[in-house]
Amino acid sequence: MSKVLKTFSIIVIYLFTLSIFGWMVFHISKGDKNFGFITGTVKFMYTFPDLFARSVEEVKTLPKTFIPTPEDFNAINHLEDDFIVLAAYSDASDSRSIVLLNLNNDSVLYKWTVKNPFREHDRIQNLLLILLKNRIPG
Repeated sequence: MSKVLKTFSIIVIYLFTLSIFGWMVFHISKGDKNFGFITGTVKFMYTFPDLFARSVEEVKTLPKTFIPTPEDFNAINHLEDDFIVLAAYSDASDSRSIVLLNLNNDSVLYKWTVKNPFREHDRIQNLLLILLKNRIPG
């Protein structure tokens, strides 16, 4: 008998707690009550599934900065003189490469590797400033 009473008590306490949580969610989502420091936690708990679903969809898509090369692309090079450019690309999530390229003969004249202090998909905007800041010889 005491086992049945204990189980029934646990179910009642669980349902009471669940109903209090639902009541709080209802009033927080309407914006008519504030429950102090608990408000942010409750709001996070009931918005988490939507946030997670949006995150999954965002990870499935390519970054907005990605431009695919057309499949019918044929590289041509009619340069007669050297054409030197400074370019940057990602080596790994924690480093970036800055290269001095000669587009006339597709050669790499010099390459600097810079540890990325930013997030994984951040871009290096001003290559010369990064090189000066890191005092990389060359």
